[in-house]
Amino acid sequence: MQAPLFIAHVRASTTGSTMRANCHPFAYQNWNFAHNGQIGGFYKMQRSLESLLSDELYQARQGTTDSELLFLLLLQFGLSKSVEMACGKVIGILERMRTKMSISEPLRIAAVGADGSDLFALRYASDAYSPTLYRSRKLDNGGIAIASEPLDNIRHNWAPIMPSCLVLVSAGGVIQGLGLKIS
Repeated sequence: MQAPLFIAHVRASTTGSTMRANCHPFAYQNWNFAHNGQIGGFYKMQRSLESLLSDELYQARQGTTDSELLFLLLLQFGLSKSVEMACGKVIGILERMRTKMSISEPLRIAAVGADGSDLFALRYASDAYSPTLYRSRKLDNGGIAIASEPLDNIRHNWAPIMPSCLVLVSAGGVIQGLGLKIS
């Protein structure tokens, strides 16, 4: 069997216990999502963030991680309509909430999501330490990989995704370097 698109993730927990409901990728309808990083001050703002979800998305929450809630917030704020808009909106909400609640812990995101045909990769941090994210050049099968670290030792096979950047991958190819418009 061949899969034209898939997401895999190895969990090293920062928030929430290590249990099946907290393991990536998270799924909702046709979407899958994985996140490396953390929402600084998550437990302080968790309740406020959850209140932004519709009843349907709130009830879809199965685990306790910041990653799953980040995914649901992206869905809430229009991920299926515009990846760029949803990412900018959710990061804006998180940054304003961090400021309002005087949270000094940073927001750090390296995330990938897919709707079954297209994939996006997001790299962002509120400090200078965003988790790494790389995209491959064309693989020998013509595909493209997004990974937190290069999957081989051949450096020219991989290009870093820059901080505060969004990458979209579709059947038509890669759109690299979309600047993040935080709203």
